[in-house]
Amino acid sequence: MAYVASNDPKPSFDKVRTMRDSVIPEDRMTLAFYGVCHDSHSVQDFYLQTLEFFTKCLYTPDYLAVHGNGHTSKLGSFKRIDARLRKTGFGGVEGFEIVTALPNPKTRGRDFVAKCMCHTRDNGYLAIAVPGTTREISQLLEFSTSIISNLKPEYGIGYLRDLKYGPTGFAIGLGGAFPDAVTAGRRDGTHNITAWSSYGMKHALYRKGILRDIYEWNYLSPSQLQNKVGTLTLEKWITHDSSRGMLRKLGPGAIWDLPETAIVGVRSSLTEAKLISDYQDFIGKRGSTCVAD
Repeated sequence: MAYVASNDPKPSFDKVRTMRDSVIPEDRMTLAFYGVCHDSHSVQDFYLQTLEFFTKCLYTPDYLAVHGNGHTSKLGSFKRIDARLRKTGFGGVEGFEIVTALPNPKTRGRDFVAKCMCHTRDNGYLAIAVPGTTREISQLLEFSTSIISNLKPEYGIGYLRDLKYGPTGFAIGLGGAFPDAVTAGRRDGTHNITAWSSYGMKHALYRKGILRDIYEWNYLSPSQLQNKVGTLTLEKWITHDSSRGMLRKLGPGAIWDLPETAIVGVRSSLTEAKLISDYQDFIGKRGSTCVAD
């Protein structure tokens, strides 16, 4: 199977529900990128890109938090904090969080329509979540090409996750107590969620060709694509069989789309090939601190 053109149809995402009138579904389509936003300049670039995206999608920001010297890291009025940020500039800024809230939110950071966050720590990361409808997913996947082209992340994943299970927290390995809806069929999912935060991100396992897991949307780096599955590189292994999804070249890496029905089988093969992060590999290196009950 050959690469498909980058403008080919996007994955369907079997769980997508249609938004009707003002009804907002509970699931959020989330994209997470790693090895990105390394300094205040790239954080500023992503901030401005995010505001353009939110404006285009009619996600009026309600709250903003800014991380770094001279900032509180607390969510407050977007208008007030944004005005101050534009006045003082991004020098020393390490990250931010933008929230478009649901009506009458109980918790500002968790009851959201759309949310975006990034930080320079742990080798840099960003995550952005929108309602899980066909239109919103299409807009987000279109935005992902801009993120990859402009910010050049090293690795990325995309998934649907219910709002109550912390879709953006999942991106950075938080929420280990939540049911693991994303990695269904995988043993010890909760431990691996936590290990991604305490070991996988800190040690940038993706630079060693390791994947966090298998998702319906993945952005793979050259080192991941060249890692071996038996005698084949992962790149050739994917393109060898159409049931393993499709690759679309973008930047130095490639987007890997695959149907939800293929995830369990693909995960099994890549776990056997030691291409997927497993918390049990880190116990001897980090002790019990890398897992959570």
